[in-house]
Amino acid sequence: MRNVKVNKLITILLTCLILIATVGCSNKKETSRNNEMNDYNNSGEVEENDVNKQDKPEINNPEMSNDKNAAINLTKTDEEAIAYFNTLKQNVDNTLDSSNQNDDVKAKLKGTFITIVDFIFYDGDINGIKFDDLTDGAKQNILETAAIIDNSIMTKFPNYKEDISSTVSIAYKKASELIKSGANNIKEFSKETLGEDNYNTIIGAKDELVSYTKEAIDIIGDFAGTLWDKGKGKIKNWYENFKNN
Repeated sequence: MRNVKVNKLITILLTCLILIATVGCSNKKETSRNNEMNDYNNSGEVEENDVNKQDKPEINNPEMSNDKNAAINLTKTDEEAIAYFNTLKQNVDNTLDSSNQNDDVKAKLKGTFITIVDFIFYDGDINGIKFDDLTDGAKQNILETAAIIDNSIMTKFPNYKEDISSTVSIAYKKASELIKSGANNIKEFSKETLGEDNYNTIIGAKDELVSYTKEAIDIIGDFAGTLWDKGKGKIKNWYENFKNN
């Protein structure tokens, strides 16, 4: 009788062990299967992300750069001219920030704007570099800086162009308008739109205007010679050829 009970107990224990082993194997298989599915899904997500990256290349947004030259291809000549105008702007800012805002300072600032107009409209040069030598990107950059300089001077001396000379005030206002237009869109800028009358008016006041540029030497630096130095007749001939071309 006792042996029968022992045999039953052993049978029950064996049955329990078999059930436990069966459940354990089943859970292990399920866990393994789940892990495999997760690995597959993760692999699929990585591949999809890789495809998305290939389909959507990174875009360089020039507006995110603090360097306004970042979006344009500059030549060495461009860089030199741009550097000159950046220095010119800084010198004007320093002059305007000085506490001594007298007639001498005003005369220097007039000479600065005259120099800018000379370079842009009259074939003046900076270390042998002329406005026409520059790429469109560099031209617009310089026109932007020139417009900023003009506006900065006007904050302290609103009527400084009129004070340069009564005969050239209209011509310089027109030049200022063209500079600002070109600063917004270089395709809208054209030197001949200054007009022959305005062009010749400024040439006629050559001697008076050159005296202002001499006053401004500490602002404009060692600005190279211009066509003004070659005589009024040669400048007029140059303009006629330019206009006809």
